Amino acid sequence: MGKIISSLRAIPLIAWLIIVALVVVGGYVANLQRELRAAERARVEMGLTIDSLEAERDTLRNITQVLEEQLDTEFTMRHFFERRSMQLEIQRDSIDRALKKESLVRAQLEASIVNLQTVIEGITQQDGEDRIASFHQYLEPYTVDMSVRLPPPPAMGTAEVAVAVDPIQAGVRVMCGAKNSQTGIRPASVLWEGPSWLTLDSLDVTQDPEVCNQGGKEISFWQSWKSGVLGTLTILGTVLIII
Repeated sequence: MGKIISSLRAIPLIAWLIIVALVVVGGYVANLQRELRAAERARVEMGLTIDSLEAERDTLRNITQVLEEQLDTEFTMRHFFERRSMQLEIQRDSIDRALKKESLVRAQLEASIVNLQTVIEGITQQDGEDRIASFHQYLEPYTVDMSVRLPPPPAMGTAEVAVAVDPIQAGVRVMCGAKNSQTGIRPASVLWEGPSWLTLDSLDVTQDPEVCNQGGKEISFWQSWKSGVLGTLTILGTVLIII
């Protein structure tokens, strides 16, 4: 204990003054940073509130034709749908906790496939007393195979039918728009791309505001204080180097 006290006494007065100055300046800078951060957070929260109201009124749009006009490309086999995303803080649920991860974007969608309605022709053959026929047809996205057996009446006829559906090749893009000049918020949207035979009926997306807009989360006093001290040390070191 005596050695520690002796070591402290050996520190020059100027060093103590520098340490005290760093602590005081660091605390001042920390408070200033927290006030500026709080003001920025309030501005972001107000802007996000306005953005959420606009996103809630937005509807799902088929923008395939718009893209075709802008890109001078015809998407005969693809459809593109877009809708604004709600920018809200996402609470962790049981799945997040089970996987020990954090969800930043959650989407719910409802889609429907075109109805199958067609006429298939096939050559009939005689198999003993039964008439049989086999059918095969591809009608996007369906592949239909059917075998029919019709015995003489009043026996029951049978039909074996197999219908396969093409794989769904779809994609989703989470996109951030240009900053709104009035609110200072970048609007968020989601772009869904899928085959033309799949109709997107509804799309609801919620994403964390930090995905498109930074500066909305609070930092601790300790983080601000460390930042203030490090900044002060940087300035002080620069001055000493110049001198």
